[in-house]
Amino acid sequence: IRDEHILTLNNQRYAPKYIYDAYTSQISGAAGTVIGATTHITVSEIKGAYAYLENMLILVPGYGAGQRGDLEKFTLAQVDMRALIVNVSRGLMYCNGPATTPHEQTQSAQQINMTLNRMVNGIFSREI
Repeated sequence: IRDEHILTLNNQRYAPKYIYDAYTSQISGAAGTVIGATTHITVSEIKGAYAYLENMLILVPGYGAGQRGDLEKFTLAQVDMRALIVNVSRGLMYCNGPATTPHEQTQSAQQINMTLNRMVNGIFSREI
């Protein structure tokens, strides 16, 4: 792992989880890794992990209603958005609560698809 990705705490050196996972994915020859879009991950962690993930796929769970994931962090980290596989489940199933109708689910899917397409094309706007 590159020195710039190593942190020191109480004289112990360590790499943040996502960076370590990305590094081990790279050296093991994996096709990709998982980086959640949940609120606790930082742009610098995504950027550090992506340094090991060029030409690899990144599965991104946690985007949608329940976990309030934020894909803008990936654009700020300058990740190639075409490498992302964005998993949205609760964000579609329960976009308007437990009584969400199939029509509302379809509308939510269309809106999410439009947002993701804009991100791939470099035009991000907070619509969701």
